[in-house]
Amino acid sequence: MRRINGVRILVFVLVMLAGSYWSYLAGQVERETQISLLHEISGVQANSIERRLIKSLAATYILAHEVRVKNGDFSGSDFDSYAMELIKRVGGISNLQLAPAGIVSSIYPLEGNERALGHDILRDDKRKAEARNAVEENELTLAGPFTLVQGGVAVIGRNPVFINRNGTDFFWGFTSVLIYLDDLLSDSELGSLAERGYSYRMSREDPVSGEMSVFASSLQLDDTKELTVTHDIHVPNAIWKLQMSLPETEAALPLGYMASVLGALLLAWLGGRVYAEPVRLRQLVERKTQALSLREAQLRDLIEALPSGILVTDGDGRAQLANQRYADIFDVSMKIGELTQPAAERFVDGERFPESLKAMMEQGIAVKSMLLVDSNGSEYELDYAPVVGDAEERLHLWNYRDVTQRRKAEELMRKISAERESIFQLSPDAFASFDALGHIRQVNKAFEVAFGINSEAIVGLHCSDLDRQLAALCENESTLENIDYAAHLANRDDHDGTLLVDELRLARPETRYLQRLVRFEATEKSLGGVIYFRDMTKQKELEQMKTEFLSTAAHELRTPMTAIYGYTELLLHADYDSKMQKELLTSVYRQTSRLVSMVDDLLDLARIESRGALEFKLERQELLPLVQMAVHDISLAGGPGHEFELTIADSLPEAVIDADKISQVMMNILSNAQKYSPQGAAIQVSVDTCIEEEQRMLQVKVRDQGIGMSEVDLKHIFTRFYRADKSGSIPGTGLGMSIAWEIIALHHGSIEVQSEPGKGTMVTVKLPCVSEPALA
Repeated sequence: MRRINGVRILVFVLVMLAGSYWSYLAGQVERETQISLLHEISGVQANSIERRLIKSLAATYILAHEVRVKNGDFSGSDFDSYAMELIKRVGGISNLQLAPAGIVSSIYPLEGNERALGHDILRDDKRKAEARNAVEENELTLAGPFTLVQGGVAVIGRNPVFINRNGTDFFWGFTSVLIYLDDLLSDSELGSLAERGYSYRMSREDPVSGEMSVFASSLQLDDTKELTVTHDIHVPNAIWKLQMSLPETEAALPLGYMASVLGALLLAWLGGRVYAEPVRLRQLVERKTQALSLREAQLRDLIEALPSGILVTDGDGRAQLANQRYADIFDVSMKIGELTQPAAERFVDGERFPESLKAMMEQGIAVKSMLLVDSNGSEYELDYAPVVGDAEERLHLWNYRDVTQRRKAEELMRKISAERESIFQLSPDAFASFDALGHIRQVNKAFEVAFGINSEAIVGLHCSDLDRQLAALCENESTLENIDYAAHLANRDDHDGTLLVDELRLARPETRYLQRLVRFEATEKSLGGVIYFRDMTKQKELEQMKTEFLSTAAHELRTPMTAIYGYTELLLHADYDSKMQKELLTSVYRQTSRLVSMVDDLLDLARIESRGALEFKLERQELLPLVQMAVHDISLAGGPGHEFELTIADSLPEAVIDADKISQVMMNILSNAQKYSPQGAAIQVSVDTCIEEEQRMLQVKVRDQGIGMSEVDLKHIFTRFYRADKSGSIPGTGLGMSIAWEIIALHHGSIEVQSEPGKGTMVTVKLPCVSEPALA
């Protein structure tokens, strides 16, 4: 009994000592807890005020954007309606103001704020320093809190607005948002916290004196108390400080000591009963053992359910645990004594596999995603982790994951991404992608070529800024539709997949017709869109050419048809003698011949354009006989009056040509020379060779002494139906030179025309030739 009492006394003394120490620690913990709580509360309030300010001040950027869009002409009912809607959306704003040149001219709502109209911010001694600094830095500034001229205490955010005109940015004025201090603080919980015993004080550095000035507080706050914390509130061009404190409470030491005494008495009483607890302890051990067995069974079930192969080994590499998936992957027995690591020869470069496993076990450092490839091409990732115990008794966990399909899918995705990137960059059409905020992420090479803008100058720009740059390149800047990217991106659910289309005509760097398509994309994984510019220049040119061709063809066909119709009408309705009838029929025959010739030329052009060189019968042959034959035929057909002078170089090479088509070209050129030359004038024809771009060429020159052509006529020499002779006295369809140009172009040659009014014309035809000269 005496021993039990001694134990009880000892327990009482020890517990008392422990309780006293615990009471002391509890007091310290309570103090630290209060400080931590106060830090958290003040941080929440500071963040709440800072978020409210950021959200409200964002209205100045929106107003500034609208001022720039309207080029500074933004006031009256336009401003009132826009400001009313903006205040509804943003919230927490007392009024919005416009101050062109720093003078307040527009306020919404105006009621109660009339006295602020005409206020010159840049001349106000109390406000001009911050305002001028905002203009110099071109940054938003937050002024105040201070007492307003219209009454009340508020802060004002002023955003300087610069407008670009004629390439120069000039200061337009300020867009301002006014927030009453009471409204700002009402968004926080400082009022309710003050009622619960917290004290707070808000201050800022005076921009003139540099001293800290308090602009909001509850009860008097004592900075010397330990339970006082300070949080910074970051605002434009300044830092506000929020200080909060809670009256320090004394730790409940008497209560702790009392608890220690009672605990010591209780434990002392219980100490005597320890000897009676062996049975209860054995039962407790049994329950714990059963719980551990249950946990082990649950762990085994979990391991079996895993999709990867799990193996646990001891320090000697002997298997201690494995799941069925491991046995299935590596085709091994599930018997513990027979379980092993996969055979080294199973893997590519497997001779290093056993050494790698041994090194991992010796180091005892976890390894992630070690890649293994077997001889069948299957791929596995191995994770290793030491489980428990020291180096000798440690267990080792091996996790084998079959990643064959996943890696194939990743490789496929890489190929698809590479293909998409290649398509994006190699596409002849211009593309620009943008992100969720409307900033350009990427443009392709075709975009840089189309607009003459380097990608480095575009990436990062907002789409609206890009539109303004593109509008400056257009003939008429107003033709580019104004797209509200911010609205489309904000309403992602309503505009997913929206496709907007407009057209623009570029004047710089070269004239182009482009069709713009804008697609907004909104999914769970991405948000943004693509701007696609389709080059419609060729299509527009073809449409214009088609229209002009049809108009000209109809006009040219109508002229002979009108003559034929008129002459035949005379023959039908009037009774002429045989001489007059012959004259009329001769005119009909001449106009019909012209019509047939024109239709034949049109058919030739159509066949050449539709079939190209497939229409030709290309053979290696001499060019000279074809030129000689054309000169002979033209001289006979034209009758006496023109003399052809033929000059031929020695050892002319052969060319791969279509004899009929080249003859047609020579006949057209020689016929023009004959028709446009006066009677008795000589027509000079020469055949020789020249070197052009390191290529030996056969060239035929035809020079006449005719009426010649002006520079304007020369520009249209190959235009269909164009004729230098406007009188109509010289026969022809106006298609001969067009056909000649098409034929020579398909022979990879060229036609050059030189002419001066009154001095004649020289036509030069060049054709590529083969290297060996023709045999004599």
